[in-house]
Amino acid sequence: MFDKYKKPESFYKAYDLISDVFPFHAPLFSFLRGKFKNITSKESAHIEIIKSFVEYFYTTIFEGNPLAEQQLKRFGPLYHEIFSCCYEERFETKPGAKHDVMNKLSDPKSRKLFENVEKIKSSNNDVKPEEFELIKNQFIFIREFSKFIRANRDKEPLDYFKRFFNDFDFESKGIDCTQNLEWQKEHQAKFEIIKQDNQANDNDFIESRKWFEKQLYKVNFNALCEKDKAIFILEMFIAFGNISDDDTGSIKGFVRPLKNTFFLGRYYNVHSLSLQYINWTDKLHVENKKKIQQLAYETKRKFCGLSPVSPQTIKKAKDDGLRNLAIEPGAQKARRVDLNRLETQEPIPATLKATDGISEQYNKVINNFSIFEISKAAPNKQSALNCVLSVFDRVGLSASIKEESKENIESISKTLTQLRHSPFLQDLVAGSATKIGTSKFSFGLVTHYEKYKAGDFFSSPSNLSLDDVMNNLLNR
Repeated sequence: MFDKYKKPESFYKAYDLISDVFPFHAPLFSFLRGKFKNITSKESAHIEIIKSFVEYFYTTIFEGNPLAEQQLKRFGPLYHEIFSCCYEERFETKPGAKHDVMNKLSDPKSRKLFENVEKIKSSNNDVKPEEFELIKNQFIFIREFSKFIRANRDKEPLDYFKRFFNDFDFESKGIDCTQNLEWQKEHQAKFEIIKQDNQANDNDFIESRKWFEKQLYKVNFNALCEKDKAIFILEMFIAFGNISDDDTGSIKGFVRPLKNTFFLGRYYNVHSLSLQYINWTDKLHVENKKKIQQLAYETKRKFCGLSPVSPQTIKKAKDDGLRNLAIEPGAQKARRVDLNRLETQEPIPATLKATDGISEQYNKVINNFSIFEISKAAPNKQSALNCVLSVFDRVGLSASIKEESKENIESISKTLTQLRHSPFLQDLVAGSATKIGTSKFSFGLVTHYEKYKAGDFFSSPSNLSLDDVMNNLLNR
């Protein structure tokens, strides 16, 4: 039954290309999310998404999406260069006016419009290779998403495909069904045993893992509400992937259900864990397997409400020459965490430079976050503001902005004000949370539902706002 969830691997790979540098692609996602709401036919949806994408880079004015306008001013020529190559190869003529192009795209042949886009190279020597690849990755994503929609148009409702543009019905109540009754009644008690992996009776622990494996193949996952989908995936991940020792906690014996859990979560876009970590092998991808074990443990810590390790504890361990550290009780069974992984919890100093590529800039910002600071800051508005501003200081953003003209600063401020309450900003926060979760010792696997709940902090008038961030940043 899980073969269905594994088949779209090429789509998952294309989605990962977008997710890895999500802030760059967020304007496109915001535009396509709005367009997808107007698609009414499953039979033509795979063509309509291609047409919507083409409309994006033929558009010059974006109401409520000023960052898209700025991005198209800069990268519009790259979009049209790649599109022209694809269009000419498919239709044996150059693209003309927008009206003619959009009419031509109604041709069923257009579903294969971007078939060979990977082979295209820029003829402009002044174009940065990374920027060309980022734009090309969007063409690849649209191609694979179109194929994914077409392949599943008879299996899934249109609303299902909205999930991949971060359009979820998080308040849905789910569907009552007999297959889910056992999980709904017993999962909390069974999971308490899983959470106590260092203290629980070995037999109870093993039986609980087997119970979760049984539920994985029994539960009607699609009938669960979005909250329960997230809980289900996280519990399965911890039950199968969290290692304490070979007798009770090893991945050994649970590799298949662990991977099935990941693929199930990707198919319903419950989580965004990269395919490289989902489809590891013992012989070829040892480091990816190790990362999964780390993430499972960190996810368990999240469920147990454990605080991040203090910077002082990490520093002392490093000064003592330790390679790993037990960070919670458990005697001989206590999990020892690689100190190199623990150190990622704290800022990895690196300042922004004019020569940095887009991906490098994004990584520097993410790496400069302190998980310990975030955990302490969340309940307090001023602390949260200081936490954000300290990241800006570490990457040198304040200094960079001061070098810009007054007009550019005002433009940035105006743009963010326009976007203050938009889903676009929620996309940015969500994309960053995923990146932080995998790159730093922190929250473990982060689901879209968790990111939705975290967004409540930024939407509350009593909490941190964009105005707070911008005003303090520009006054520094």
